[in-house]
Amino acid sequence: MPELVVPGPRWAADYRSALTEAAECGEAVPWDPPFNCSDDELLASIARAASGIWGMAATAPSQWYRWWVDGDRYLGRISLRFPSFRENAAHYASHGDIGYDVRPSERGHGTATVMLQAMLEFTRVQGYADALITCDEDNIASRRVIEKAGGTYLDTFTDGDDTVLRFLIAL
Repeated sequence: MPELVVPGPRWAADYRSALTEAAECGEAVPWDPPFNCSDDELLASIARAASGIWGMAATAPSQWYRWWVDGDRYLGRISLRFPSFRENAAHYASHGDIGYDVRPSERGHGTATVMLQAMLEFTRVQGYADALITCDEDNIASRRVIEKAGGTYLDTFTDGDDTVLRFLIAL
């Protein structure tokens, strides 16, 4: 049964496999460790994520970072940004409270939907009354996930070259 967990070394090998999948699809992102980094670098990155430090250049905890796993299988990741993130109005407007990503081989199987539902429950427990969630305008799959979770469309926001849709989910 899939569950939200704090990132840990138990899933390091499968996390590396997911990073490799993403890189092969052209989806490697700068805040992830490179798929071909050393084992020590990968474990250090996992430890940073477990402590709430997300991103290779970040230095302080900023969010609750969780992985969606099924046994030893890494399926995806999701994070809830700390309430103080809302104070950075411009960044909050384009990124919202929750961000998520599903490994390429797990997409299209409802993984993001159940992962988001689990994180919304975690969000309620943390005392949030609502959650702002965004997605790229052309990301139809993510929009469907957000709408299934009860997201109400707020508006479209332009951030540089990116156009994002903003949704609010009442908790």
